[in-house]
Amino acid sequence: MPLSDDDRTLDVVTAARLALGEHELRRDLASSIQRAFLIGNLAVWILIVVLLVVDIVMIATGREKPPDRVIDRGVVKTLVAATAVQVGLIMVTISKNLFPRREEREHSRSRNS
Repeated sequence: MPLSDDDRTLDVVTAARLALGEHELRRDLASSIQRAFLIGNLAVWILIVVLLVVDIVMIATGREKPPDRVIDRGVVKTLVAATAVQVGLIMVTISKNLFPRREEREHSRSRNS
């Protein structure tokens, strides 16, 4: 039995509502990922600053020699490398999940139907 104009309009409105809901879900997911990324990196930077202050105090009071400090070139290099990897992985993850290829989107919709 063919669909009436009212049924077609209802299908279009329903599809638009579903698309809007999917958009909001993707936006919320991206915001959550960004918040987790920022909180994690902020915690690492706070730890680095605390360790740096400890190093400065220990060296200034003579309890530690400069070569024995915790924050050295290796720590800085590792931090920069890890941050670059994190940013890359976050961008790939967000872009793959927020903007799937058309074939993947159609395949997932056909599975859900």
